[in-house]
Amino acid sequence: MLNSSEKSRPGIPMMNGQKNLLLKIAVPLLLAAFALAFISPVLQNIHNVGVSEWDSRFFYHAVPLRTIMEFGQFPLWNPYYCGGNAMLAAPESNFLAPSFILALLFGEVVGVKLIIALYAVLGFLGMYLLSRVLGMARLSSLVPSVIFMMSSWFALRISEGHSSFLPFALLPFVVAMYIKSFSERNWWRWAALSSLFYAWMIFAGGVYPFTVTSIFLGFFCLLSMIRARSFKPALMLAAIVAMAFFLSAVKAIPQYEFMNSFPRKTEAVEYNSIELLGKSLFSRNQRVTTQDPDFYLNAFESKEEHNKAFWSGAKPWGWHEYGAFTGVAAFVLFIGSVAAIRRSWPWLVISITTLLMSLGEFSPVDIWSILHRLPVVSSLHGSSRVMPLFIFTFAIAAGFALSRAEEAIEKRWKKAGVLLAGVAVAVVFVEMFTVSRPVLKDAFNEPPPKAVKNEAFRQLVVKEPTKVNYSSFLSNIGVLNCYDTMRPPIKAVPYGNDEGRKNPGYMGEAFFASGKGKATVTYFSPNLVLVDAVPIGKDTLVLNQNYFKGWKANNKDAVDHWGLVGTPVDAGKKQVAFRYSPRSFKIGLVISIISTLFVGWLIIRPCRRYPTF
Repeated sequence: MLNSSEKSRPGIPMMNGQKNLLLKIAVPLLLAAFALAFISPVLQNIHNVGVSEWDSRFFYHAVPLRTIMEFGQFPLWNPYYCGGNAMLAAPESNFLAPSFILALLFGEVVGVKLIIALYAVLGFLGMYLLSRVLGMARLSSLVPSVIFMMSSWFALRISEGHSSFLPFALLPFVVAMYIKSFSERNWWRWAALSSLFYAWMIFAGGVYPFTVTSIFLGFFCLLSMIRARSFKPALMLAAIVAMAFFLSAVKAIPQYEFMNSFPRKTEAVEYNSIELLGKSLFSRNQRVTTQDPDFYLNAFESKEEHNKAFWSGAKPWGWHEYGAFTGVAAFVLFIGSVAAIRRSWPWLVISITTLLMSLGEFSPVDIWSILHRLPVVSSLHGSSRVMPLFIFTFAIAAGFALSRAEEAIEKRWKKAGVLLAGVAVAVVFVEMFTVSRPVLKDAFNEPPPKAVKNEAFRQLVVKEPTKVNYSSFLSNIGVLNCYDTMRPPIKAVPYGNDEGRKNPGYMGEAFFASGKGKATVTYFSPNLVLVDAVPIGKDTLVLNQNYFKGWKANNKDAVDHWGLVGTPVDAGKKQVAFRYSPRSFKIGLVISIISTLFVGWLIIRPCRRYPTF
């Protein structure tokens, strides 16, 4: 018969196992609660739309949504923008991202708010996962999540409508899986998982997140090779980049074709200074609506004077380009990371490098200008847009400092280290929460537009092209004089303008080059337009959309007719089907399907080790 002590022994491992299981469940739930509490202003008045660039962001969600739901088509072309522009190949199109499912289920307005909440939760969880992969203590691992996602850079991008910055929340997943690929067995699984999140950035239209992540991976790979004295980090990075490209080929190949045809070179100089940097990191006033007038057009300058000073670097850009609050508590931890230099040095090196990079031409060491000569990077605006990368590395370094302190104190005074870490997490959370959360209150304060959908599609020249893309789309109107510069030359002919003036030179959305005969659009959709054509003799039937390779007429390649889509026709009544179906999409689709099956196989292959949370 067993005595009482012997009876209790089997229960001890069971209790520890139950405790660990509870922690594995409780910590992600706590982080999700942090994220939702922080992001909650976005979910209030959930049917409201936003100011500034939210007009174009809702538009970029609404067009593919209608293309899929109403027309049953894959969103390849966008007839509502710039006289006709690529949809899939547009760098900021995001309908292939898994998060777009929320827009399909709830519509573009509510769906976008839920997408923001999803990325917030993913960012918190991803930073915690990365912190644990790097060996930080469990409680200390909460600090990098709080710093990275609750720094004001994230809230300011939301308030401005820069939804293409949301995929920065996937950065910690890419990095965590990359580190495990060269530090553990079953490298193929970790490399495949990293490539999935990397490809997600491309699918989500995250031009800046993808490019900045690539810059980080390059630096981190170099430092990891030095640290490990091995080429394995480089080999794993090459595998991740290759798999990400093949996974995203359905978008990446058409996008490359499009960007190569209409490259955007930015020569703008972004103003910056040490004083402005200090304000961006430590000022408790981070709201756009309460900033100094110097950041925006004021009453003492004309719009032309403001734009000239803006693009030449003579005055600051909008505050949303600079704000990245860290606060005092997080900064103290960051400085303390020197005490954990053996583990934190790669992160300190990259954080200092990216901080200098964010200053652009105003930095004592101008790293940005060198990188800005590289392909893809040369098309990006503003050196300050690498600030999320600085906050990312800053947050990890701060986490190392707290983890070292927690572990050191724990050795002398049991539970005191956990208490210290808990207090530090609370202090950082309160400081970040009280400064950055109010920024989100400025994001969605406009009532939804009241639009009546016109039966016939028309294209107009509008007075304020940056403010009416979404409302015009809801009215079945395309905005001809768009803001975007990455597009085919605008050759489409406007019906008139938004003040009611009609264009006497308008010949219809389909017409004959000779001006004779009759052309009637009987069906209009983004990828397919049917025209009943009755030419008088040999002529060219013209569709009033900008030409780009991929347009076909009755399954034959369409022609470029003075920048518009055209096809030669003979005399006699006929129906002509104009269809946009680029070869690059078909090639990319096949590659993506094969790659998805291969990467999926790599992930589900049996393996022995799993990530520790």
